Amino acid sequence: MSVVLKKALLARSVDLKQSVELYAEAIELGKKINDQAGLINAYRSAVFVNATILHNVEEALKISDEALAFGIKLNDANTLCDIYGMRAVAFQVSGNTDSATIYNKMALQYMDEDSAPDSLKNWPLYLNVADLYSQLDNQKQAIEFTEKYLNEYVLKVNDTSSMISSYNNLAIYYQKSQDTSKSYEYTLKAYNLYKIKPLKSHEYTINAGMFAMYNNQGKYDSASFYNQANIKIIEGIGNISAVVSAVSNQMEIIINQKSAPFAAELLSSYTYQQAFHQFATNDIDISLSEKKRFAQNLSSIYQLIPDEKQAYTWLQTAFKLNNQLNAQLNNKDLEEFEQERKKIMHDNLILSKQLQIKQKNVTILGLAILSVLIISIGCIALIWYNRRNLLQQKKIELLEKEAEWERNTLQLKTQLTERNRISQELHDDLGAS
Repeated sequence: MSVVLKKALLARSVDLKQSVELYAEAIELGKKINDQAGLINAYRSAVFVNATILHNVEEALKISDEALAFGIKLNDANTLCDIYGMRAVAFQVSGNTDSATIYNKMALQYMDEDSAPDSLKNWPLYLNVADLYSQLDNQKQAIEFTEKYLNEYVLKVNDTSSMISSYNNLAIYYQKSQDTSKSYEYTLKAYNLYKIKPLKSHEYTINAGMFAMYNNQGKYDSASFYNQANIKIIEGIGNISAVVSAVSNQMEIIINQKSAPFAAELLSSYTYQQAFHQFATNDIDISLSEKKRFAQNLSSIYQLIPDEKQAYTWLQTAFKLNNQLNAQLNNKDLEEFEQERKKIMHDNLILSKQLQIKQKNVTILGLAILSVLIISIGCIALIWYNRRNLLQQKKIELLEKEAEWERNTLQLKTQLTERNRISQELHDDLGAS
């Protein structure tokens, strides 16, 4: 089982189709030999690859359904946390934030119930929740959950790959928060780690981060270089849906450059045609925020050409998408749940401290009572001992007085007998005379 999973992981950076086939093989093998841990790993990885890399959400949810049935039967908090978390990821990728919210809430609940050691917990769940908050335009919570993931797990185990992912995400969230200095800081942290350990799986996100940094700094040639590199990666792995985001990036570069020739060249390119087809036909789900960005940028591109009619049409489209996004952002369930979760954890901490104080007070009271009892027993024993000694002393004195009285009585008796004898002798002598 472990051999098949290792092969599947290696194939992810070379041949995604082979990787998916190997994960399917691992799932069947896990069922056959009843390797529960290996089976969960295979389910998790299969859902992740299909959802986040291939954007095949339908297949990801199908695998997730099977995994969920297995997890419910197993009834293990760690397992259910993993399964619900990955199911939420599949919905996040599809842009279905309502369903993603529901399943992330369930995953967080099982995370709290999970008694597994820290090394076995589903810490990447925090990254997924952070991404959902970012989609809901709550960058503060997105940053908070990413930092949780970093501080509670990644930095402790010194996992370079996870550090790169975390720094990349923080760079994006700070950028969305309009904190460019922090965004650049984390972009460069991720890039420097990537240079030390260049993993293929991080190439796309590193390029995206470098694009954002150079684009904001006005270094459009460098920004275009990294964005074009990502377009090649997208086309190489067949992830055509991601080309919408890459084309939006390219449009932003052209808008910042205010170049009408580049705008016209982009609109006639094959890459743009692919992106527009995905945007217009919804063959693959794209998040509302990404759709809004594409329509808004397209409106600005038509203003450059100029084509005021098309620019106005796409501005209206962007406005409608913005209204839909605002309606979606009103879903505060996850935020309310997190606040309630924090409150419960805070209350539990207070109760725990109160219990410790109470136990300490009970211990002190017990020791005090025991001390008083020992002192009381000691005093009683001392009084009894002193009283006993006093009585013994008085008894001895009484015996001594009785002995002395007997001696005096005997002496008096002797004297009286002697006196009687003398008197008798005198009487006899007198009588004889």
